[in-house]
Amino acid sequence: RTGIIARGRDTVLPVNDTSPELRPADVGKPGMVRKLVETSLGAGASLLLGRAGMKMTASLVSREKATDALVRMSAAALLVGKAAAAPPLLPNPPPLPPPSPPPLTPDMVQLGCDFEVDTCIWNDTAPDGYYWTRTSGSTPSSNTGPSGDHTTGSGYYLFTEASGVYNKLHQLESPLFSLQQDATLSFFYHMYGHADFGSDMGTLSIEANGTETGWTTLWSRTGDQGNSWLEAVVILPASTTKVRFNGRTGSGFRSDMALDDVSFSQFAPPSTPPSPPPPPPSP
Repeated sequence: RTGIIARGRDTVLPVNDTSPELRPADVGKPGMVRKLVETSLGAGASLLLGRAGMKMTASLVSREKATDALVRMSAAALLVGKAAAAPPLLPNPPPLPPPSPPPLTPDMVQLGCDFEVDTCIWNDTAPDGYYWTRTSGSTPSSNTGPSGDHTTGSGYYLFTEASGVYNKLHQLESPLFSLQQDATLSFFYHMYGHADFGSDMGTLSIEANGTETGWTTLWSRTGDQGNSWLEAVVILPASTTKVRFNGRTGSGFRSDMALDDVSFSQFAPPSTPPSPPPPPPSP
């Protein structure tokens, strides 16, 4: 039932069937119409409040979802910021080149000799006076000695003349010098002596004189080594102050040993190991 009910000063707004019935006996009672109106208004307010509550609940859910999304976005932005702020990983630096050896001292430069002009600053010091002979081409005796020098094949070299001089020492000695550290003595030698019944070739050796050790043999070869120039590299301790070549002839004339292209070089100082790469940044 829908309608407008009025009595005296009480006015009732339209109500629907959910309001309580207005019985004829209640029409004349004071306040009945107001009660009906209040009941209808209460029902309408409840309906409005219910809808408002639903809207508020929906709004709160939406805000919660928005807040959660905002937190997720902030966390992601923070991670991206950290990644952007972290320094990039650099590749390992390339290995350092080996350091250059120190320059030779003047006396060591003079010790290097190819014997093209003379024996440089090397001296014959054999006690019996048997000297190393400077020559070019082949030696006088057959089947022994080289056919030319090592440098060009037509230059000069030193050799021990063995004809009639058997088992004799030929000694070539350097003057005093000083080393900053260990060094190397390089030279080429020729020890060819063919015989019908074995070799007449003697022994070639290198000795170094140190400040505390005296003369010490560092290198030695004995007997026929073939008809070719061979290279030898001998390490000289830093305490070395003199070097000498000892050529002792063999038991026959086919023991012409030869020497050419003497040179010195100092070892390079030990290189500093490369620094380890930096650790990766912490997450």
